[in-house]
Amino acid sequence: MFFAAGDGDIAGYSGMLFACWAILVLMVLMSITFLRARRREYAIAIMPLCITPAVYIFSGILSRVVDPIVAFSSIEIRILINIAAGLIACLLLGISSRGIAGKRSRNAFFAGCSLFVVVLSLVLIGRMI
Repeated sequence: MFFAAGDGDIAGYSGMLFACWAILVLMVLMSITFLRARRREYAIAIMPLCITPAVYIFSGILSRVVDPIVAFSSIEIRILINIAAGLIACLLLGISSRGIAGKRSRNAFFAGCSLFVVVLSLVLIGRMI
């Protein structure tokens, strides 16, 4: 496993790493289930939920590569990367949820998924600090 400088609690890092892998696997399985149920719009709409955990998995490696180039510490770079991932995921959720029929369903889907991304991002960033 790759640990960024300043991680502090390595057990917490690896626990969140495992949780992110689990989230990715579940999202892919959910997407496959929606595709098999001929709900292509939902399968596409949940894919942005994979961005935040996927970026967290690789942010430690990326932060150490970028660390010598920029004036931020490795942990600060990881936090910035994960904040950007959360914002991008929410933007893509808005775009991908447009394919869902029914305004009420679309709004409920977008609110639930956005809340998931925001809470996940806060938890991941909180574990890094």
